[in-house]
Amino acid sequence: QTFWDRRSDDNIVLLHYADLKNDLEAQMRGLAARLHIDVPDEKWPVFVEAAQFANMKAKADTLAPQVTDHFWKGDGDFFKSGTSGQWRSNRYEAIGWS
Repeated sequence: QTFWDRRSDDNIVLLHYADLKNDLEAQMRGLAARLHIDVPDEKWPVFVEAAQFANMKAKADTLAPQVTDHFWKGDGDFFKSGTSGQWRSNRYEAIGWS
């Protein structure tokens, strides 16, 4: 709720997982515009491909280093299944957070 209340702040950007899955390129372009990052058109296909879920998960040890220190059992768990809300049936329910 804290982030939602501050969503109009210049330094807060909220992205919904379903929107990223449905149109990753549009979401990335919107984020780049919001952050005033100029990306040449010819670079977009490479960046969008690199940001696909399977590619991010394959490089979890590089992209999410040390996530195992306090929460996940393996760095691949940071990119668990590529579905929205999958966390609800995992750790949080075990401690009563749902």
